[in-house]
Amino acid sequence: MEQLPEYLHNSTVLLDTNFFLHAYANKEVYANFIKQLKNRGIALVSPNLVKYEFVRSKTIDVVRQKESYFHQIIDSILPYDLSIDELIIPTIEEYKQKMEGLPLTDLIIATYLKKYRGLYLLTNDHSDFPTSVFDRKYIFNLEEFGDKIYGLYIYKPKTKVFDEQISVYDDIPS
Repeated sequence: MEQLPEYLHNSTVLLDTNFFLHAYANKEVYANFIKQLKNRGIALVSPNLVKYEFVRSKTIDVVRQKESYFHQIIDSILPYDLSIDELIIPTIEEYKQKMEGLPLTDLIIATYLKKYRGLYLLTNDHSDFPTSVFDRKYIFNLEEFGDKIYGLYIYKPKTKVFDEQISVYDDIPS
């Protein structure tokens, strides 16, 4: 297992649905990684929407097993409240043309990353978290995960507003 970056110690990481799906299918391999994260003081969180997406199954027994597994991993559930709802439209605006095909769950995850500054996302769904909106801080390319490459993302707040305004002034006659 590779060394975790120092800035990740004592942080909070939101786990995406794909992480749960892969971990559930290969519990032993992922248990070691999860233990390493928790040993570094990293809090693992996720919203209920991710849980619902993860536990969907054909039989109630599997649903219950997956729900139990979810709660074994997660330290806390992120609440869905009005402030998340109010960030949906601004997040859609920020995604622009990259919005096409974005699953609803990933849009809501993006709003959590926007709301909670310093919250990291661990996912292997790289196309739904574009680097124009998020910083990809780290790549986990662990041999044990096979072909699963996870990125660690954090919201990149817009610091300049004038990039879009500059094009407006390009057409001013001299």
